[in-house]
Amino acid sequence: MMRNLWALRALGHTRLGLETSGSRRFGNGGLLLRSRRVCDRCGRSRLSRYNFFAPIIRVDSLIAIDRQASFTSSPSATSLLTKLRSWTTTTRAPMSPTKRQRHVSYGWSEDIHGLQRQSSTSSTMSAAMFPGNVAVEDVIFDLFRFTDRESVSIPRFLRALGEYGLRKDDPRLKDMIQSLVDLETNTELDADLSDTISDQRHVELGRDAFKRCIAKSSVIITKALKNQLVIPDWGGFCNQIEEMFEQCRDFKGGNVATYIPQLARVDPEFWAVSICTVDGQRRSWGDSMTPFCMQSVSKPFTYAIAVEELGADEVHHYVGQEPSGRLFNDICLDYNSRPHNPLINAGAIVIASLIRQKQCFSDRFDFTMQQYKRFAAQGFVGFNNAVFLSERETADRNYALSYYMREHKCFPPNAKLQETLDFYFQLCSIETNADTLAVMGATLANGGVCPLNGDRVVCNRACRDVLSLMYSCGMYDYSGQFAFRVGLPAKSGVSGDMIIVVPNVMAICIYSPRLDTLGNTVRGVKFAEALVECFNFHNYDSLVYSEVCKIDPRRKLHEVEHEQIVHLLFAAKSGDITAVKRHILLGADVDQPDYDGRTALHVAASEGHAKIVRFLLKRWKASPDPKDRAPLREDNVTLLSGSLDWLTGAIIEMDHANMPMDHNSSNNSSMPPMSMSMMSMWFHFSHSDVILFDFWHPKSVIALLGSCVLIFCIAVAYEGLKWFRLHLQSRLFVVNRERPPTYAATTPIAYTKPFRLNTFSLPHLIQTLLFVVQIILSYGLMLVFMTYNVWLALSVILGAGVGYFIFGAQMTVLTERQMGGDCCE
Repeated sequence: MMRNLWALRALGHTRLGLETSGSRRFGNGGLLLRSRRVCDRCGRSRLSRYNFFAPIIRVDSLIAIDRQASFTSSPSATSLLTKLRSWTTTTRAPMSPTKRQRHVSYGWSEDIHGLQRQSSTSSTMSAAMFPGNVAVEDVIFDLFRFTDRESVSIPRFLRALGEYGLRKDDPRLKDMIQSLVDLETNTELDADLSDTISDQRHVELGRDAFKRCIAKSSVIITKALKNQLVIPDWGGFCNQIEEMFEQCRDFKGGNVATYIPQLARVDPEFWAVSICTVDGQRRSWGDSMTPFCMQSVSKPFTYAIAVEELGADEVHHYVGQEPSGRLFNDICLDYNSRPHNPLINAGAIVIASLIRQKQCFSDRFDFTMQQYKRFAAQGFVGFNNAVFLSERETADRNYALSYYMREHKCFPPNAKLQETLDFYFQLCSIETNADTLAVMGATLANGGVCPLNGDRVVCNRACRDVLSLMYSCGMYDYSGQFAFRVGLPAKSGVSGDMIIVVPNVMAICIYSPRLDTLGNTVRGVKFAEALVECFNFHNYDSLVYSEVCKIDPRRKLHEVEHEQIVHLLFAAKSGDITAVKRHILLGADVDQPDYDGRTALHVAASEGHAKIVRFLLKRWKASPDPKDRAPLREDNVTLLSGSLDWLTGAIIEMDHANMPMDHNSSNNSSMPPMSMSMMSMWFHFSHSDVILFDFWHPKSVIALLGSCVLIFCIAVAYEGLKWFRLHLQSRLFVVNRERPPTYAATTPIAYTKPFRLNTFSLPHLIQTLLFVVQIILSYGLMLVFMTYNVWLALSVILGAGVGYFIFGAQMTVLTERQMGGDCCE
């Protein structure tokens, strides 16, 4: 067993922050390791016990080690890792669905070894998002290739990435840019890599070459092209920031710092703003590449390094967390005889004495510089020796403050005062520019992880403490008013630099040497106030009940609106009325159409969900006459009678309320124009149907009663017309019978000629006219009946019945006469 523990030590436990000091075996097969571990929260080293049989053990970190060939050469190590893996896979407690979903959303995937962090490789991304073994590189190539040939324009592709905020000097795109440069064998490469690429307008790559170039950068490229970065509308956001930048340029108040000669000689008209988001979206304006000394802006980063090294409890044993309420260089301590906070001169000097106390002076400075460069993703971080020497020569106040603190035992044991002060002056003399300082601030906004390379510089606890102190103490004596007006963590320096951190979103660096009476940059304060007036970045700007005039750049406004429509239509299609109510509560517009003109009412009616149709029409007052692009098909009418019933009822009510509405079908419809009521295939008792013509539209009970009387009379008249036609025919037969007989010349026998009507005779024309009138009345009564209005149908039936009762018997007599029924009289 001890051999296996030594194998664990050989595997590199120092990489995991573990150092085994002993072990024992449980009776149930579990393994208990006693190890010394550095706590991520407080930074203290403590003795811990890790039971590898417990379900909370994180053996996946150890399993990940055996995938590295350099650590698995030992047979005993391989054997132990195999046991650990088998113990984990067989005894791990089941994970709840909620916890499993949360792990998956954070990038963990589950396999036979449990939840493991997904690899940031293009193959993983391809398999996850594009089924059918389609690589993500192929999809990106097809998005940007020319329509007439299999190639991609590289400048056009880089411009597309720039529209999302990814610059060509982004470390995550370094491999891609270098591969593109290596392919340009016929071009003399300049020192500026980005200029070389952007100047080659003719550069085109085929599919295989393009895939090789973007393979190592496909993850960030895919994330950008899918618009999944923290600021989706990057172009619109930058336009707003540029407008603020130009407005703040007009502020000419304030003066440069004069107590340091080098700072007094700086051009007061320097003005720069740089932004870096937690996803690495960057943009700069003005003199963003002009170098300047960090001065007091270095204090938050120095404090974060100290907390990461020693832990928060150890650091705050020597320095407090309260705002001082005094000048930043005032000679005073709190009630515990400690500096009030790490962001004033007294606290920063004490913090400098805590970093790598046992190392020599040069190693301490070199370590801190390397940490600063990690904050900046290896960006420009230098040292201004002239400012350092000036600081030493004009630091009487800091010397007095240090001796005062040494009197009150504020420094750790064995601290060298002069060396500590020189180290503090060096930290204030570290040089950078606005573009780089924005990246350093974005590391704090991202929880201590550099957004450009994913390097965790400090733990989340240290980052949280830094931002808390920046919020309450970062702006010298203006901190309280700044927290009230702006509500964001910030830190300013006497060189004119300033950083503003929007947690989980971005950091903004501002550089303008003009200072106010409190030592803050004038333009920087004005810019910060304008920022929170435009965007809801203030700590207490409610994201739910935000002001209408403020913009939330994190939201995808158009996509959110479209997603609401899609979700509402799918809920209507599935007949889920609970989901429909939920989406309406979330702000979905029930009358908002999709690309085809369809609303939730369209979808619910077409699927026959009468309950949802009734809810939308009666409870939510949706418009009952929306028109989509496709016509209503007759074969659907009989299947959707329940939905059409409610639609017709709503249209009738709208007509009754004198609301303007077009009763005809859509322009593209293949059906002839007709009233919606005439499309009703069931009997109803409405009193506002359109009868035959648009002008015959009773809208009240009295009007309907008059219409019924008129239709009753027309039905009676129809039966009377039939009798009148037979009566005329009968009169013609009587006239023919009363004519004198005709005698032939050769015989004395008399005979009567057959009765015939001439085609163009007057009696025949009258009969034809009466027949046309009879047909019109018959079809008119039929169409009135087909309105399926019960009252109108009863009027037709009763009128026809009364007419037959009056004229039916006489029509029978007339018919018998025509057929010779009275020949024997």
